[in-house]
Amino acid sequence: METESKEEEKVVKVDPLTDASFLSKLSTEVEKLLHTIESFDKKSLNGPTNLDNKWREVLDVQNTESGKRSISVARCYPMKNRFPDILPFDQSRVSIPSSKDDYINASVLGKLSAGAVPFIITQLPLPATYGDFWHMVFDQGVELIVSLLGDQELDQLGHVYYPTTREQELLLPPFRVTLQSLNKRQGHVQRIFTLQQMQKKLSRVVIQLQFNDWGPGAFPSTPASLLAFLAEVHSFYDQQRKHQSPVVLHCLAGVGRSGIFVILSAAIKEITHGNTIIDLTMVGS
Repeated sequence: METESKEEEKVVKVDPLTDASFLSKLSTEVEKLLHTIESFDKKSLNGPTNLDNKWREVLDVQNTESGKRSISVARCYPMKNRFPDILPFDQSRVSIPSSKDDYINASVLGKLSAGAVPFIITQLPLPATYGDFWHMVFDQGVELIVSLLGDQELDQLGHVYYPTTREQELLLPPFRVTLQSLNKRQGHVQRIFTLQQMQKKLSRVVIQLQFNDWGPGAFPSTPASLLAFLAEVHSFYDQQRKHQSPVVLHCLAGVGRSGIFVILSAAIKEITHGNTIIDLTMVGS
């Protein structure tokens, strides 16, 4: 319990919606982005719109990169993939060599920019992969897990990969996961777990932040709650002991909501560092 209180005390709450300089910078960057989007409808001299030309550039990059990437390992483990068409590339997948086999449906996403948070993006663990998930968390030195699925969605799926009541233990040999505390905040839940490797008698504290305010649509009902939650995630990440440790992020498939969250996180980090929002159309090119 002493470790838990220290973890909670060291976190300074930051709300970007109350920071005037941040809001001013964000407003300026959003206006620039809107101008860019509006320019996509304009036709170029040779006929196609700017959007057509940009989309062609994206397809060219994808075609070039597809020849360099494969999903051969993921295809060997169909029972560990929530969706058969959402698989990690061999070149960017996370491996867990300390496990019986090293496969998990998870990908390393490096920093999109110098100040961005590094993420491991994964699917909501299946019951058969709970052990793999916690293996990955332990092996990668992860201190922070971010869930973009609300309690109602998880209840419907019945896939809860962590203990849900205080002092409850989840045994996934050689790991034991114990819930030390649960705090419900506005729009999200904070959980503190103890993850113990029983054979080696090693343990560490892992914090999970669960966003409860997404709803059934493609986007949250308002941006305010998501921005406040993102500030909470950044605050925990910035103050964790190992600043190079990636944050594990998941929604259901590890694609839609997770992708939006990563892009928004990178944009907020850039503005916080006094930079401009990264040109997403140039990422990966």
